[in-house]
Amino acid sequence: IWDIDPENNQIRVVPVFTWTPAGDEFRFSGTSKYLDKIADMEGMTHKEIVDEIRRRETVINWLLERYRAKEPIDYKVVFKTVQRYKQDPEGTLQEAKAYLEIE
Repeated sequence: IWDIDPENNQIRVVPVFTWTPAGDEFRFSGTSKYLDKIADMEGMTHKEIVDEIRRRETVINWLLERYRAKEPIDYKVVFKTVQRYKQDPEGTLQEAKAYLEIE
């Protein structure tokens, strides 16, 4: 939500993510007022915060691929994966990339 239009009282939004049916995925538009605010609070640039989101996306995809057959994924597994990423982000990311066969 960006603001409310004073003329017609309608909510104005800036789409941060858009759905692409052909790829069956959400795409990040590259702009977000709140991401910029978070980046400022963390002392990061916009690019650095977006890169961090992409790294976390890779780890989440790894988690989903590893446990796809086990639905729902046990919350303990999710917790341990998040905890592991916080303790060793680069090592966790590299393992995720290797498993997903991406560079």
